[in-house]
Amino acid sequence: MEESAGYKRILEKGKSTGVKEGRNIGIKEVALPVLKEKFMYLPEEYIKKLELLDADTLSAIMRNILRVNTKEDLEKFLH
Repeated sequence: MEESAGYKRILEKGKSTGVKEGRNIGIKEVALPVLKEKFMYLPEEYIKKLELLDADTLSAIMRNILRVNTKEDLEKFLH
């Protein structure tokens, strides 16, 4: 059975959304434990803010992890 153009657009949009959500989940599964380990303790307010960040911002934190040495450095990404 041939699929309509509308169906194909909806399917592609769904795939794109799923990939984006998967990327967000994946980076959070890596970034949060790494940051908790690096700082030994993160206040709950930091954790909540980190959980709300998008994948691009979390990726930026991870790319800069060697330069993020204090909680103040981390705060720059949270605002």
